[in-house]
Amino acid sequence: MKPPIAPSGASLWLVRCLAAALLLNAAPVLAQPEAILTITPGGHTGRIHDVAVTRDRRFLITTGDDKTIRVWDVEQQRLAATLVGQIGDGLSGQLYALALSPDNRWLAVAGYLDGHVIRLYDWPSRRLVGLLEGHTNVVNTLAFTDDSRGLLSGSADRSIRLWDVASRTQIRSYLDHGRSVVDVATAGRVFVS
Repeated sequence: MKPPIAPSGASLWLVRCLAAALLLNAAPVLAQPEAILTITPGGHTGRIHDVAVTRDRRFLITTGDDKTIRVWDVEQQRLAATLVGQIGDGLSGQLYALALSPDNRWLAVAGYLDGHVIRLYDWPSRRLVGLLEGHTNVVNTLAFTDDSRGLLSGSADRSIRLWDVASRTQIRSYLDHGRSVVDVATAGRVFVS
């Protein structure tokens, strides 16, 4: 019989998951002669690139090189769901960025996807509801606006784009960032990269 988890047990498990994510992210990636995707129920099989936590802190969401989105139940300390999108050879399908809207309605993921799209999921149902198209290279970073109505994306195409989530349309683009955009953040009506 499994002993009950102390209130700090879930927090300790979350810290261990984040530490493991950082360690995996720092590990060198060995070249393989061909791309092989292996999905296991035990966790990611490659580097983890991004992590988000739900507002109620019940779920931890991770994504990475194995082309999956993993949803972890923090209290139960187990994998709750695996979402699989595009799977292709080599880098195709690797996920580099994820963002969960502050109201926990939307989950956005992006990376090395065909057409350099951003996949938008309805978080409560875990259902894919749209693709945001406009970038011309890999999308590296995502961030929702504080009101959950907008999504910022940054790409290796040296642009930052602002999307209206409800209509799934691009509102504005900031081109020629100078270099690949690797991170964006919002604070009210201001964003930084």
